[in-house]
Amino acid sequence: MPENIAAWKLLSIAEARNNNIGLAQLASAESYYLLGEYNLALQFANKSRISFKKKSPSDIRALDIIFFSKDKINKLRAAKNID
Repeated sequence: MPENIAAWKLLSIAEARNNNIGLAQLASAESYYLLGEYNLALQFANKSRISFKKKSPSDIRALDIIFFSKDKINKLRAAKNID
């Protein structure tokens, strides 16, 4: 499932229906990251962290998405400045 965007979207819906909002937001962050929507991935990952214990696996994954989304955004901005 790591690169299956549809599966992440379906997981997000399922988690939301089960009232697992943090996990739903994390799954949304995963899908937006894979779609290249790094700002949305960043927003959803940040929102998801509110629901998680610090340093839990879900919190660490959200931090990964935040880090890599920021990195992609910075690289895209740098590429625009070069052109």
